[in-house]
Amino acid sequence: MKYNNIDYQRCVLICMVVMIHIVNFSTLYPDVKNFINFFFMQAFLLITGYLVNIRKTYKEFASYIMKIFIPYIIMVTGYAFVSTLLPVRDGVNEFTIPIILNTIFVTSIGPYWFLYTMAICGVIYYLTFNLVGKWSIMGKLCLFATFLMLVSQYTPVLNSTNAAFYFTGVCLRLSEKRLDEIIKPSLWSILPFIAIASFPNYKNWNFLAVTILALSFLSFVPKLIQSINNKKVLGIIGYIGRNTLPIYLFHPIFTMGGKLALPLFNFDNSGGVHTVFTIAVSIIGSIAIAAILDRCHLSYIFARKRFLR
Repeated sequence: MKYNNIDYQRCVLICMVVMIHIVNFSTLYPDVKNFINFFFMQAFLLITGYLVNIRKTYKEFASYIMKIFIPYIIMVTGYAFVSTLLPVRDGVNEFTIPIILNTIFVTSIGPYWFLYTMAICGVIYYLTFNLVGKWSIMGKLCLFATFLMLVSQYTPVLNSTNAAFYFTGVCLRLSEKRLDEIIKPSLWSILPFIAIASFPNYKNWNFLAVTILALSFLSFVPKLIQSINNKKVLGIIGYIGRNTLPIYLFHPIFTMGGKLALPLFNFDNSGGVHTVFTIAVSIIGSIAIAAILDRCHLSYIFARKRFLR
């Protein structure tokens, strides 16, 4: 694969997504969860901005956005409905049309805000670069940045930090270099990561700390995984990294269900075994759902021919 290192990065990131949505882990290690939450989705957005291809017709790009937005609507609606029946931390109290519309188009819910951010930033990116075709790259970037700032400043639908990392990914894409040629894999990059993690007031550094953590993470992870000599293990890691979408969509089914398995892990007070078990079941279960949808030709419900790559 051309982007093995990106697959490795995305594999670790999706495992972190699952991990922070495990209630038992979040209860036992709230500081770890808060630290992970501080930077990891920004790293994901940087990769996303880097991978987006705007050299498409309007119809082709609209299809790309629908492949994001339709699954988003389906899963947010489903998550909202389930939250009225089960004790979900960020759920809704009533399942009414005004509340659901507000949840879908303004506030989002559960882990699915990421897809909404992808769609919004993607549309702005495509329009600003294609409606002013004769502008220089720098002019288009400035226009893109301006619209991202305006949307994040004057609407509730886009966070400015998230927009900044998507924008950074786009800038790296326009360099026409591989991501690992820009953010070079290195084990040394773990040092600033550890330093910030050890600093009790790291949140005071705000955007600078997020940037250092995200870049250090994206540099360290591929170098660490490259040290694995087992081709089968590397193949599994790469496969998970290439199929993060179905895992992202369906993992809440398994993290919610993971609560039911807690009594089986009473022997482990650390919660580590339950966490690893839930992550594994979430990944395997999500990929299994995607495989069933693909085989039964039902993936079109989510606006795509097939999920798994």
